[in-house]
Amino acid sequence: MAETYRWIERGTERVLWLDDPQQPGARYLAVRPQPGGDDEWFAACRLGPDEPEREVGDGLAGARVAEDVILKYAIKALASAHGVSSAPGIPDEDASDAELVIARLWRVLTERWAPPGAT
Repeated sequence: MAETYRWIERGTERVLWLDDPQQPGARYLAVRPQPGGDDEWFAACRLGPDEPEREVGDGLAGARVAEDVILKYAIKALASAHGVSSAPGIPDEDASDAELVIARLWRVLTERWAPPGAT
């Protein structure tokens, strides 16, 4: 599981691509400033190639809070949609794509909140 996800700046939003962004229907997580908000953000995602974008939460207090919200939402939604566990862990050799994505999303959360040098 060498691949890791990273938030990238794209204009005023921050995006975490789950697939190659050039791929049609690429999955992603995004956080965007709330129009007219004073450091208020909202979170959105596309978790399936044929799905419309989903907005998850608005009026969130800052980009980092919005990132945490969408990461946790994506973990739960992917686990539910694919009938797999949302618990953190190291996936088996025969893990499904959903299990690999969930593990990578947990890694992003862990790296955010772990003390320096712990990851």
